[in-house]
Amino acid sequence: MSRKTMTVVAIISAAGTALAAVVALLAYLDSRPSGGGSIAGTWSAIDTGDQSRMTLRVNLLGGSTYQVILEDSLASGVCGTAAATVTSTGNLTNDRLVASGTVICADGKRVEQPVTITYTYFPESDSITDDASGAAKWIRD
Repeated sequence: MSRKTMTVVAIISAAGTALAAVVALLAYLDSRPSGGGSIAGTWSAIDTGDQSRMTLRVNLLGGSTYQVILEDSLASGVCGTAAATVTSTGNLTNDRLVASGTVICADGKRVEQPVTITYTYFPESDSITDDASGAAKWIRD
């Protein structure tokens, strides 16, 4: 083989290796959960009890501390026919976020008893379940 031919073969081989590396990297990035493996974000679910739509916003405050805002379009168990918002803070340990806060109904009623909800994050499916809404499965918006 001539020197020129060997150079061309080496360049083609290097280009093929680089292309294979790029394809492998893109496949890896595409296989990760869309949320990047974090409980932080905006989520939605249907309450299995009354079929109301719920929205959950989880914001990292720092370290393992999070602010959690849950909005339920029909908090029938607490607010009758009114919607409700639960604003809470909590700590994440081993994919479990335990948050305590206050329920405020859309009609202005404030529930005196604080509520504590445990959210369990599943990084492999990028989803959340909780211990307050029955079998609701939260999906990332």
